[in-house]
Amino acid sequence: GMSLLLSLFLSGLVQRNYDLTGIRNYLEAIAYRDALTGALNRRGLFDELQKRIDSPTKKKFTIYYIDLNKFKAINDTYGHEAGDRVLQLFTEVVRAHAHVTHTLGRIGGDEFVLLLNGSPDPQRDQATFEAMRRDLAQGLPTLKIPGPITFSMGRALYPDDAHTADGLLSCADAAMYLEKQRAKAHD
Repeated sequence: GMSLLLSLFLSGLVQRNYDLTGIRNYLEAIAYRDALTGALNRRGLFDELQKRIDSPTKKKFTIYYIDLNKFKAINDTYGHEAGDRVLQLFTEVVRAHAHVTHTLGRIGGDEFVLLLNGSPDPQRDQATFEAMRRDLAQGLPTLKIPGPITFSMGRALYPDDAHTADGLLSCADAAMYLEKQRAKAHD
């Protein structure tokens, strides 16, 4: 009888540990993930950037700061539900085309950061972003949102452009802003 009681006690402990692990995973997910897109949120992105910067191996990585163009007009014209769906579509398209080891974060509104290991690979990166633009060009016909859904982006390379998360984001954001201004000048 004592071994049965001990067995039940141990079984209960194992179940409780399993339950606590599930709760911990859930809390981490809501603390570090954007609920709408499933991408890392600002906190999760900064945590990931800091881990990479603090890594003893000091491996190079590339960040792309991406901003959806004319997103406010989509929200104003089609509603916030449609805007949310555009953000989800953008995330799906990035996941479908970005390099396997990518990390995607949504840092607010319609701004995203894509982290790629290593130095930029111009041919790979250009092909990736062209494929993303092709997929977004059709818009969201099911919600009657015409295409194209477009984006501007800027790039920064660690450690060449900056040595801190804030510095990298500032460099990439400035480059993205220049691209956005060039695109507006051609409209």
